[in-house]
Amino acid sequence: MLCVNIDKLYELQGEMNETQMAKKLGISRSQLWRIKTGHSSVGQEFIAKFKKSFPEIRIDDIFFVSDVPLKEHKSIDGTV
Repeated sequence: MLCVNIDKLYELQGEMNETQMAKKLGISRSQLWRIKTGHSSVGQEFIAKFKKSFPEIRIDDIFFVSDVPLKEHKSIDGTV
């Protein structure tokens, strides 16, 4: 499963609010929330939009592969 480095995503968001960040990525605010909270995994379309929005960021700095299901990621970091 492809996952997002949430800390890095928040770092990139910086001064932008959720709506501005979602608009920059070309996704809805609710989709951004689902990705940040682990309720949705990312696919090729999101990665392409991300790379277009942040061309200076290396893909492997923000995305990583995990064998742990999303549900367990949330349990591990205490967000359940």
